[in-house]
Amino acid sequence: MMRLAKYIGHSGYCSRKQASRHIDNGDVLVNGQAANHIDHVNEQDDITILGQKITVDINRVYYAYHKPVGVDCKLNIDDPASLLHHLPKVQRVYPIGRLDKDSRGLLILTNDGEFCNQMTHPDFEHEKEYEVKVQLKP
Repeated sequence: MMRLAKYIGHSGYCSRKQASRHIDNGDVLVNGQAANHIDHVNEQDDITILGQKITVDINRVYYAYHKPVGVDCKLNIDDPASLLHHLPKVQRVYPIGRLDKDSRGLLILTNDGEFCNQMTHPDFEHEKEYEVKVQLKP
């Protein structure tokens, strides 16, 4: 059993803090009933946020992916340049952070929403480092 906001955070739907806001707003139902912050849930419970079913894949995965130039980090199925078309089809994963379409480099992909939030949210103050190569034209 796990606290509801933590469970939602693990689902990747949103961060734990955003999950708390959804609970406060009455957007979250557990087994058809309005949710409370003290609710404890597991994968057998039916959890929805604004009508969307929330599930947690207990098996966390983490991939290192070298994003080439021309691939867009947006997960848009209609965009042929989308990162979505380069990901494994067996499970939903998403990038931690992003790189511009005209850049290349390492992306970490995961289905672990809490880890993603800890790595990207400014409150955690992770340093980002970029190496930029430029070519001057005479």
